[in-house]
Amino acid sequence: MSKVSHREVEFTPEEMAIDCPMDTSDPETYPTITRGDKDWKKFVTFRNGFVRLDPEIRKVFPDNRSVNEALRTFLRIRDARAESM
Repeated sequence: MSKVSHREVEFTPEEMAIDCPMDTSDPETYPTITRGDKDWKKFVTFRNGFVRLDPEIRKVFPDNRSVNEALRTFLRIRDARAESM
């Protein structure tokens, strides 16, 4: 029987801040990445639809739903102000 070995991995704060999508079963849409710089840049480019929230903002808006609701409210207010002018 062979020994089981493992290696400790330290993640950067940027890596720890990334939220995983609910469904990652499609390998073409969600590729598996290695720790190499080239692969990391490719992954970050792939996630161009995501924005990183500062920690104080993330405390107020902890999930996608709350961020989307706040932005929709902002857009409604903006549009109402534009119509009234």
